[in-house]
Amino acid sequence: MDDKTFYASLDQTFSREQMLAIVSHDIKNPISVIQLEAQMLLKLADEGVDNPLSNKVRHQANRILRTTERMKELISDLLEKHKGEHNLSNLEKSHCTLGGLFQDVLDSLKALFVQKHLHIFFRQDEYLAGMFDKAKLTQVITNLLSNAVKFAPDGGQIHIQVLQQAEEILCRICDNGPGLKSEDMNHVFEKFWTGGVRGRSDTGLGLFICKSIVEAHGGQIFVENLPEGGACFSFTLPLLGADQTEIIIKDKHRKILIIDDDEDLRDAMAWVLNKEGYSVHSYGDPYKAFESLAIGRHRPQLMIVDFQMDGMNGFEFLKKKNECSELDVRECPVILISASPDEVEAQERSEDLKQLMTKPLDLESLLENIKNLTN
Repeated sequence: MDDKTFYASLDQTFSREQMLAIVSHDIKNPISVIQLEAQMLLKLADEGVDNPLSNKVRHQANRILRTTERMKELISDLLEKHKGEHNLSNLEKSHCTLGGLFQDVLDSLKALFVQKHLHIFFRQDEYLAGMFDKAKLTQVITNLLSNAVKFAPDGGQIHIQVLQQAEEILCRICDNGPGLKSEDMNHVFEKFWTGGVRGRSDTGLGLFICKSIVEAHGGQIFVENLPEGGACFSFTLPLLGADQTEIIIKDKHRKILIIDDDEDLRDAMAWVLNKEGYSVHSYGDPYKAFESLAIGRHRPQLMIVDFQMDGMNGFEFLKKKNECSELDVRECPVILISASPDEVEAQERSEDLKQLMTKPLDLESLLENIKNLTN
């Protein structure tokens, strides 16, 4: 490369960095408005009367605030690119489960799924944990899932898998969109490259950032076209080492299953318990919850079950649970929650019903009961 070509390339890169910095700066203004409005909604909800509406506002306001934090992190990465890749490889690791990170991102993108009428299929092996930078891996998952949403057709499908593969964790995000051109396959993770996948990484940095973060964790990222159509982005991460076995065992004892046909209450409990470090799965349909338990999915250390649900009350669920062939399901303790405690008390108490709580639930009492029953 001669001097003229070198300096022309340098000027082009510098201009692109300037553009990114300007765009990122301009984006901060609307994000600030969103953040302030969400903070005010949260403040008003906290100061108002506790009712289903205020609970929903509080839940949605917190979701907006979490999303704006991720947006600010993305902008920060854009502005730091001219300083090299140190920011991407400088990890702040802590113990976390991959399934929990995926679930958080799925929750934050729920509105996009609904808007395009997408069908989301999420399969995960239990207790796949490691020492990861939560914020940066959340960035990877959000980027890949957002791309899948963009390219999946209306009414299409997105398949997500978090599986153990030998000594690694394998994460796959697949859409049934148009897929990638064969000549683009070797370029999609290059810095500033958009090529034939414009939209999957609008600035040419999204997939490059994903690659840098995954490799900084000791993993690999790759893409393929599916035989049935669509693209599949996959990445690997190292499993916990033998010296970290104690951590993963502790994590197994912090898994809770919520069964309640009130979506707002179910989401509110899941959000609170996630914040307290519990891994939470929830169902609005008790029959689907039981089907999952029967085949070994989402095995919890504690169940929180609403007494009065459509088609099945709490005691009927407990009876079916106790008939399960799996011992850990039969012996799992249950917290029954009810708006009519007198109705519950009037019926015969099940032996595995360790605790009865009355709605509206008191947060401190709920956490204390969970702690007592899971220790």
